[in-house]
Amino acid sequence: MSILGQRNRLSAKSVILLSKNSTWGLLEKLPPTAFGRTLRTMIRENWATQASFAEKVAVDNSWITKVIRGDQESLTYSSLQKLLSGISRPIESEELYEAWLETYAPSPIDRKVPTQWSTDEQIIQYAASVHDLISAGKVLSTFQALMNLWRHLEQRPDRDETALDVGHALVHAANQLDRVGVSLRISDAMVKRAVSVREPAWTAISLWLRCVSLRHLRPRAIERVEASFNDFGRYLDDWQPASENGKKVRREIVQSFLRDDVLAGIDALKERKADSRCQFERIESLRSRAKEVESSVELGLAYEVLARALVATSRVEEAIEPLRMARKLAESNANQLKVQICRVQLLAADGQPQEAQAELDRAVEIADAFHLVHHRHKLATIEQDLRTESFRAYSFPGDLRIAER
Repeated sequence: MSILGQRNRLSAKSVILLSKNSTWGLLEKLPPTAFGRTLRTMIRENWATQASFAEKVAVDNSWITKVIRGDQESLTYSSLQKLLSGISRPIESEELYEAWLETYAPSPIDRKVPTQWSTDEQIIQYAASVHDLISAGKVLSTFQALMNLWRHLEQRPDRDETALDVGHALVHAANQLDRVGVSLRISDAMVKRAVSVREPAWTAISLWLRCVSLRHLRPRAIERVEASFNDFGRYLDDWQPASENGKKVRREIVQSFLRDDVLAGIDALKERKADSRCQFERIESLRSRAKEVESSVELGLAYEVLARALVATSRVEEAIEPLRMARKLAESNANQLKVQICRVQLLAADGQPQEAQAELDRAVEIADAFHLVHHRHKLATIEQDLRTESFRAYSFPGDLRIAER
């Protein structure tokens, strides 16, 4: 039996769930009666009567009836919290919360697209929502809006911070569309601007964006990527901020560096231009630093990259737990799709081509639904490998393998 068959299998259904946060602006809401049915079932299973439940959560019983019938046009988060206080089992609390997301939750991304006449605050808020907008299938319109803003702000030396925020978001959107030329041009301009205004944090972020963008070049430019990561690493070594906030920002950027350095190593392995021992060292560095990550989003990305690296180096069994953690922490459609792609690679490396093809089909559906062009291209390559039976993990001598810690 395969490795996955010997353990609790990863749930394919849960892997491809769409984001609870970022799809609200795209997917049609369920009617309020859907939430009411969920609540009614939970009351029946946990309480003798509806009245006793209402007494427990300190609300009027008639209001509970209206919620169950779907007569409530809106249900605020604070009202949801009252209802959750009467549900003791965590799994049922989560189910009720998800029902609220699908029916009553407000959308955080249905906001007006800013223009050059918008305030800096409005523009920065829009730029900060780039990952939600991409996950909601709005990558093309977001890219166009950010490009228009960048062209305007590029000529405004009095709005450096706003321009850098927009550039940061624009590079992410451009990379999703495989517009690597745009990404490189913007990241280079950001480096120059950040250096000129003596913003070390923004300089580090801009150098990182250049590294990420170079990884998207096809055919791969392994030597150029490695040189860029070396420049980035030297800058991080030299930059030692004194303030607590600066130290926190540096830790976050270092984590991004470690994660993407592992991905660059995987690319080099595929091109047979990397030393395997060096790649194992990268993997272990990412594994040890993952525990220090404060953001659940960043931690999820770290686990996903760790799983991909372990699969690429034939350590399939070790990849199962990181992949399970990545699935649990992924919040956006784009991150869910990354986890799904890794699952396809794991199944293929584990000798389960039919299961891998089924998971790949689900991944393609997500990529197509949300216009995630870069991931769609990656999936096309994986599909070709599966069909020609050329997909295989990259094997190395046993004495190079690092023991489980």
